[in-house]
Amino acid sequence: MSDLSAETIAGIRSWLDELAAHKPGFRRRKEQDRAILAIARTLESADDEAQRTIAVEGPTGIGKSIAYVVAGLVAAKRHGKTLVISTATVALQQQLAADLAVIASVTSTPVRTAVLKGRSRYLCDRNLAQLSGEDPDQLGLDLGGDAGGGHWPFRPTAEEREAVQELRAARSRREFDGDLDGWARPIPPRVRPLLTTTAKGCAGASCPFAASCAFLRSRRSVRDADVVVVNHALLLADQRETGGGTLLPPLEESILVVDEAHHLPEVAVEASSATMVLGGHAKRIRGAIESSQQAARMRAKAYSASVLDKLADAERDLSSALDHLGAGMASLLDGNASSVPSRRYGRTFGHAAQVRVLPAQLSPLRDELEVASGQAKWLLDQVGREKEKLSKEPPAGVTPGVVSRMVHELGASGDWLQSAHDTLALLAAEDADHESPVARWVSRDGKGTVEVHASPVDASGWLAQAVWRKAFGSVATSATLRAMGDFRHFAERSGLSRVPGVAYVALPSPFDLERSAVLRVPAMVAEPSEEDRFLAEVLIELESTVDPAEGTLILCASRALMEALVERVPASWRDRLRVQGTRAIGPLLESHRAAIAAGEGSILVGLATLAEGVDLPGRQCSHVVIVKLPFMSPTDPVGETRAEWIEARGRSPFAELLLPEAHRRLVQACGRLIRTESDTGRITVLDRRLTTKAYGRRMLDTLPPYRRDIGAIRAGAEARPPADALGQGRACASRARR
Repeated sequence: MSDLSAETIAGIRSWLDELAAHKPGFRRRKEQDRAILAIARTLESADDEAQRTIAVEGPTGIGKSIAYVVAGLVAAKRHGKTLVISTATVALQQQLAADLAVIASVTSTPVRTAVLKGRSRYLCDRNLAQLSGEDPDQLGLDLGGDAGGGHWPFRPTAEEREAVQELRAARSRREFDGDLDGWARPIPPRVRPLLTTTAKGCAGASCPFAASCAFLRSRRSVRDADVVVVNHALLLADQRETGGGTLLPPLEESILVVDEAHHLPEVAVEASSATMVLGGHAKRIRGAIESSQQAARMRAKAYSASVLDKLADAERDLSSALDHLGAGMASLLDGNASSVPSRRYGRTFGHAAQVRVLPAQLSPLRDELEVASGQAKWLLDQVGREKEKLSKEPPAGVTPGVVSRMVHELGASGDWLQSAHDTLALLAAEDADHESPVARWVSRDGKGTVEVHASPVDASGWLAQAVWRKAFGSVATSATLRAMGDFRHFAERSGLSRVPGVAYVALPSPFDLERSAVLRVPAMVAEPSEEDRFLAEVLIELESTVDPAEGTLILCASRALMEALVERVPASWRDRLRVQGTRAIGPLLESHRAAIAAGEGSILVGLATLAEGVDLPGRQCSHVVIVKLPFMSPTDPVGETRAEWIEARGRSPFAELLLPEAHRRLVQACGRLIRTESDTGRITVLDRRLTTKAYGRRMLDTLPPYRRDIGAIRAGAEARPPADALGQGRACASRARR
């Protein structure tokens, strides 16, 4: 610790001593100490020009959360900053907040924690009043007519009305704080979006319900917090929409910890994307203009002739461009040859309703789309100014409810105009040779709704500027930051490779993995591409290696494969199967845990969701079966576009994208087995490519140090006849055993 200040050393020691004395189950681990010291050293410098950024890979069991909380709080106190912790999901936010509460409860140092989520996670009391019919100040919005008490955009069912009334009653009795994640009863899918609002639709302090607003209360708690817990989507939205500092503390005044950091590049791409519905735009544009004019009249103002001319120009240019775009996209969809039904593993799947849009197909419209994007931005600013004036200085003589209604209408128009501007700007953008391109595609759902989408395929440059370079100090951490043995893939995708002086630390597992687990790769004959033969051989292996009396996790690379397996497993397994998609993940896992606790066996079957973030210690998981190496299918428009761009530059999309990501996912899947020091078990990978392909052997060599059991191809097995049905496969297996 000689390179740390006395203040930092004393702070770390104080925290660790108190945790050791008062936190049940806490004990020092050398890997955790290494993480604390590495983070503390990175965050130590007070030099304004210093780059205080570190990436830490910490496997399960080292205590990453305590490491970054201790080092982060000590650094935040030293520099007078706020500790902001971002994680991948709302569920992980809540888990982290609970962990912080425990840590704070056993130490003498007060830690004020605020948890902030996006507006869609909080109840909007104004919208609830509108739906419930309690609208004494004419708060109701014209969403399609009255359906008998309350203003609804559709005729609600009895169940939907009851859900609204239950929420209203709970709020009236002050039994519910407005955080929808804490509401125990189900909310019908059509109702939930009506109960929330957006940034542009929120009336803020001018809303009659501002004093009780759950979202505003959460925002206020951020001001005095020592630790602010957010999710990646909210972190990036704050940076993208306002440049930061609106919802969260400014990053320049924050120590930022990005937990589950391997998700950040994907979330950043999503945050940079845009989508809009094609159709109905004439009514929306006219509604935005009329709302803007009505808001001005409410303030006793009238638009000048020049402003009225600009409004007319914006309406004409925007409507014309969207008309032409809609016609072109409909033509692409109608001429799509990929609408032929697809077959996988003997099953037929539905028609594709998605088509990529190539730059050449948009070239005739590019100038018109660019002009329309500018007009959408001008109209968006006009609507925003009216909303801001009404919110900050409500006109005398106008009731708060009427002001709130108008603010809501302006906000709804602003949301649509923002979507239109962002989408049109990305569609019109020319892809520069030296920069990653934009993916563009159009989709149509079963009801005929057409949407056009656009997304950058890479957000590393933006992340480097908006997050890593901006934060006073930052920590990126996860159990799986490396791929194929190094940090290169993560650094490039996350933007850290664009930031000088980043420190990289990979910590070993605190568990004796070689003693605790065996990694078995049996001698498979069929390649996964030989779908019928592969499926039959997988079923043979499952029947011979899976013990239905223990806790087993079977992970599939696709829903098609999962469903095909579930249809064909032995009948004796049926009562023990718990399959992803048959119920929500939470109840599914609880059912599995209850069965194991009762001394019964249970077989979980699932996809990537169960390969990450699922904690099944002890007997809950004695065997992990990975049916197929988890390669992504680069058939989504963003993946396809990125792969083509890499290939056009003479590089390999497989080596740069697919292989590193598959390796990272494989490490995650294997990591479901050993969760504590006392855990033991086995991992079975039913994919021969792990031993027969050069890249597979590289993957195998860079997996954690489990004890290996690698099977050789059986003599004469290659001559075995195709097994395209389970009966044939079992017959072959029976003969082989004899």
